[in-house]
Amino acid sequence: MIQFLIAWGPVIFIMAAWIFFMKNGGAKSYQLHMTEMKQLAEAQLAETKKTNDALARIETLLSQDLDTIAGVAGRK
Repeated sequence: MIQFLIAWGPVIFIMAAWIFFMKNGGAKSYQLHMTEMKQLAEAQLAETKKTNDALARIETLLSQDLDTIAGVAGRK
């Protein structure tokens, strides 16, 4: 039994340490990843709102131009 522990003890210890560090590091990494993803989603949402506002202004200008063109064409 002693020889078994001497032979396999370091291997088991290394495996246990590896599992411990992977589990702890994975949880911290996951939290960091989720924080970054939340910030990215918020930035994308803000950019989408800006784009939608710009498209609404373009639509308004184009509809005004079309009304002007239709008015000019109706006078001829």
